[in-house]
Amino acid sequence: LRAADAEAYRAEPFVTPGNVDGPDSQTPGKAGWTWYTGSAAWLNRVCLESVLGLRPTWDGLVIDPCPWPGLGNIQVSRLWRGTKVTVRFDAAKHVAGAPVGLRVGGVPIESNILLPEHVQGLSSIEVDAEWSAWVRSSADRVVSPRRTP
Repeated sequence: LRAADAEAYRAEPFVTPGNVDGPDSQTPGKAGWTWYTGSAAWLNRVCLESVLGLRPTWDGLVIDPCPWPGLGNIQVSRLWRGTKVTVRFDAAKHVAGAPVGLRVGGVPIESNILLPEHVQGLSSIEVDAEWSAWVRSSADRVVSPRRTP
């Protein structure tokens, strides 16, 4: 329960310490070894996959950002299947529930999943993501928005 009081805990609220100094210590409540417990890796994963929306799956790299508008213009890179994938989007234009449209090298693709054939043989690739009520196909014809149950 001591950890519920951020001032007494004396560590970042988003990390898990390896130990917390007890009441007989000169620094009771002080957390130690906070970034050695895997907290940094989990924070990185949550930010990359859930907020910035770059989530690897068996079939491809799902690009589905869910940022708060104050983040502004975002450019994030990650290595996926040997290719450096750089994704750009404007967080201020995020529309909750709207489908994400992707352009790979300026060419629209039909879904928000980057497939292995999009990166095959490339050392790097640039992807632009945007939200809209309609997603454009690679033939630039309008297709129905994706529905979520």
